[in-house]
Amino acid sequence: MDLKWGRGGQNKGVAVFTSKTLLVVFQTHYGVEMEAEGVLKLSLTFFICQQDEKIKMYSVYTVALMRFGSDGNRGLMKAENFALVLLSYHQQNLFCGMQTERIFAYLNYRVPRTRKEIYETLIKGLQRLEYRGYDSAGVAIDGNNNEDKERFIKLVKKRGKVKALEEELYKQDDLDSKTDFETHFGIAHTRWATHGVPSAINSHPQRSDKRNEFVVIHNGIITNYKDLRKFLESKGYEFESETDTETIPKLIKYMYDNRESEDTSFSALVERVIQQLEGAFALVFKSIHYPGEAVATRRGSPLLIGVRSKYKLSTEQVPVLYRTCNIENVKNICNSQMKRRDSSTCLHAVGDKAVEFFFASDASAIIEHTNRVIFLEDDDIAAVTDGKLSIHRLKRSASDDPSRAIQTLQMELQQIMKGNFSAFMQKEIFEQPESVVNTMRGRVNFESSTVLLGGLKDHLKEIRRCRRLIIIGCGTSYHAAVATRQVLEELTELPVMVELASDFLDRNTPVFRDDVCFFISQSGETADTLMALRYCKERRALTVGITNTVGSSISRETDCGVHINAGPEIGVASTKAYTSQFVSLVMFGLMMSEDRISLQKRRQEIISGLKSLPEMIKEVLSLDEKIHDLALELYKQRSLLVMGRGYNYATCLEGALKIKEITYMHSEGILAGELKHGPLALIDKQMPVIMVIMKDPCFTKCQNALQQVTARQGRPIILCSKEDTESSKFAYKTIELPHTVDCLQGVLSVIPLQLLSFHLAVLRGYDIISLLNVFTPQKSLEEFQDVYLVMELMDANLCQVIHMELDHERMSYLLYQMLCGIKHLHSAGIIHRDLKPSNIVVKSDCTLKILDFGLARTACTNFMMTPYVVTRYYRAPEVILGMGYKENVDIWSVGCIMGELVKGCVIFQGTDHIDQWNKVIEQLGTPSADFMKKLQPTVRNYVENRPKYPGIKFEELFPDWIFPSESDRDKLKTSQARDLLSKMLVVDPDKRISVDEALRHPYITVWYDPAEAEAPPPQIYDAQLEEREHAIEEWKELIYKEVMDWEERSKNGVVKDQPSDFIMFGFLSTDAAVNSNTSPSQSSSINDISSMSTEQTLASDTDSSLDALTGPLEGCR
Repeated sequence: MDLKWGRGGQNKGVAVFTSKTLLVVFQTHYGVEMEAEGVLKLSLTFFICQQDEKIKMYSVYTVALMRFGSDGNRGLMKAENFALVLLSYHQQNLFCGMQTERIFAYLNYRVPRTRKEIYETLIKGLQRLEYRGYDSAGVAIDGNNNEDKERFIKLVKKRGKVKALEEELYKQDDLDSKTDFETHFGIAHTRWATHGVPSAINSHPQRSDKRNEFVVIHNGIITNYKDLRKFLESKGYEFESETDTETIPKLIKYMYDNRESEDTSFSALVERVIQQLEGAFALVFKSIHYPGEAVATRRGSPLLIGVRSKYKLSTEQVPVLYRTCNIENVKNICNSQMKRRDSSTCLHAVGDKAVEFFFASDASAIIEHTNRVIFLEDDDIAAVTDGKLSIHRLKRSASDDPSRAIQTLQMELQQIMKGNFSAFMQKEIFEQPESVVNTMRGRVNFESSTVLLGGLKDHLKEIRRCRRLIIIGCGTSYHAAVATRQVLEELTELPVMVELASDFLDRNTPVFRDDVCFFISQSGETADTLMALRYCKERRALTVGITNTVGSSISRETDCGVHINAGPEIGVASTKAYTSQFVSLVMFGLMMSEDRISLQKRRQEIISGLKSLPEMIKEVLSLDEKIHDLALELYKQRSLLVMGRGYNYATCLEGALKIKEITYMHSEGILAGELKHGPLALIDKQMPVIMVIMKDPCFTKCQNALQQVTARQGRPIILCSKEDTESSKFAYKTIELPHTVDCLQGVLSVIPLQLLSFHLAVLRGYDIISLLNVFTPQKSLEEFQDVYLVMELMDANLCQVIHMELDHERMSYLLYQMLCGIKHLHSAGIIHRDLKPSNIVVKSDCTLKILDFGLARTACTNFMMTPYVVTRYYRAPEVILGMGYKENVDIWSVGCIMGELVKGCVIFQGTDHIDQWNKVIEQLGTPSADFMKKLQPTVRNYVENRPKYPGIKFEELFPDWIFPSESDRDKLKTSQARDLLSKMLVVDPDKRISVDEALRHPYITVWYDPAEAEAPPPQIYDAQLEEREHAIEEWKELIYKEVMDWEERSKNGVVKDQPSDFIMFGFLSTDAAVNSNTSPSQSSSINDISSMSTEQTLASDTDSSLDALTGPLEGCR
């Protein structure tokens, strides 16, 4: 989510909402004051001001509050000040885990392309790389292809998403989109601003001067840019941006202006530039002085090159070339000769035929064009001249690979996107065979049994001389440290401390200058870990970062580090980052022990284990169906224990964390050696226990723990080695895993727990908000005033999403989940009646839930099927016109929401009941005579006397340009989206598409999963079915009894058995508490609508109280 928040002073109210019916003042430290009447349904976002005035944002959760006045009058409720206990909270860093910049470039050599085709290739490449939070983008392309005219480079840059850049490109009147280029090199970039505010001038590509002689795109950060800028300014070069990147094109311009020979090559200039740069970078250069040429280089930031040609390539191994001169001798570097390592010095299409090259920071931008790629290593310089790719370096080291092989990516576009997976977490679990390979690529030489981590090699001697290693992290990163502590102690022969960052800071832990401190963070921005880093730097310890994000705070502020190369992690729960962190720490231990003769046998054993690890991970993933069956047995449980010891203790901690993190099920990781010291008391035949028992030095001790569990009538589910027949004798169920070296077994044993947590989450929660708790702080019926409903924690409501740039995949997936949710309700005979963006909540990984059942009704009765339901903008025509209505009123609301997602604004925005009907028929047309016959006479007369409207074609209401770009993934098309809209927004309910038909529509069916779309109906408890009318005191007593009953059933596990399948009406229904003395007009059933006047049926805004409660919606509009 791209959410925004403000800053409030300490101990001051930070949000005030006013309306006709409520006044709410939130006070950050002293609770909540409320004056209100009726039932208040509030979606609250809490902003907590800390002592240091840093803002922490706690995600949205929903609280429904009912208060009864002491006078027993339902309408008058005097508020009192009371403390609001935050029952559940969760701090969510919404920008965790992203690379701050992404680059893409495309060179076509003797492959004719129009400028429009080049545009589309560059834009599509950026869209594949775009991540939430990115705020600017730009491209650089050739301005002309006429050799008789002066060449120039056209820069187009735009603040905002890539979509905004695409629109800006097509506004360039001075560029003919039909112009053909036989050879052309274009570069593109998108970023999240780290230097300077998001703006066109700070966006990349950055240029050398106003003539755009040199332009560059950059991923990473230049740490000495201030010194370079000062030097260049002293030479008369003027800067226009606030970025560190601008120093690079100006520096190469300086090198070009001061070149000693007219024959200086483009790559030679780049060599001279990167010798002056400090920090991490991936760079791609373009210049008017070298048309059709490309130069790319990297250091500490990923960069790969895709190759595509229909002709045979000259080689499968691109040799690495070296300069014969010393790096420091830069004066003559441009004239130095290259020393060949092989007879073939470059890669090209045989016969100088057509070839295309794609440069990108991630495979996701290349895979749709080619799966043939070359991964550049640190300090590689790749140059393409006349369609020939060469790679060279400034110096040679003994560990250098003499060539760069063309590799075939074993993945497809669907794998880069969410593909056939139902959630990003599932996709990322299944990516682990590739992610661990990426972590090891270029670092582990299996033939020579050597390991080299380039980011640490310059500090290796200092690390070996240290007194101890301190590894600091939070959550999953901490568990990765625990998992590898034992093998690090063994390989380094140093004491290893593993610390939780928050506790490390709380204790003011002593740190000395001869300590080496590791800081592990997937995002590189974890607040506690970052504070611990600064604490250690103050004490002059050597600091090492292990992150997944180049350019993050931890990667910038540490002395050295390792990039785990796991790829972007979009799912909320970390999975592949854990295994990559695990492998990275093991590689560090292997590098440290390379000169230890006594450890060579152990090193060889571990390196052999690393080599076979990807295939073993695939073997574990093949157990997914078996683990799903296990989840079917466990998902109704309230608690789950995971125990093990030795190398697998960390597996238990991490597995338990994943389960509670995404399933809301209590789970605890237990050290099996501590079983007798308390945890054993929890074991009985009802408590599910997972035990990790592997054939390692702790096997016998784990068998001991197994005997203790079975003695307490426990029914253990055992993760064990395939050949372990001993453990399986006592197991209720077994999951057999391949056996590897003991210190790597944790990589394999954690994956079943990741899969289990995912399947539990799916089974425990459909697309309907879960009611987690119901309680009252009062202890007796006489005192009873307040009821709290606690629901699932989500990140935001759909209002915030409406104004985001959504592609077809995300829009389609959101709609699929809405339809699954209402299908789930309709299968139980429930009509929601109040679907709108503020009643739909989402998480940052695109998972969605429907909430607020205050107006929900069972479809089997007409009682209370009032004509004033649903916030006006989403109200179906049959409701507006006082007709009988059924489940498909919810379909109309989904259609309105979809239209709003497409347009970014409300599509039927009436000022009152009558104007709402007018807005509908003005756009969709006056309904047919057959429809008119279904109306009550008074309503029919009114509708027939309105002006006749022919309606607007859907192609004009929703033109192509307002939709996202069409998707290659699953072939989602704009025409499909428009067709679905036209079938949902149908005035006649009998002709409107049903929820089943919508789920099978081509725009939706790509996501169809029977387990979701055909889930069993929820269990219903509806007090209205028993007795319809009660006095206020009677309702009060019934509600109190229900709350007490809920608490009792919760204690006995009845409620927890079905946390998201239990829908309780009764006191959730705002108009259910009708006094027996209420007048007929106040309790009109659907059968009484005909007795109402036209003004009552159409013009009277009887839903004003509901409209007043749409604060979030108003904010979006």
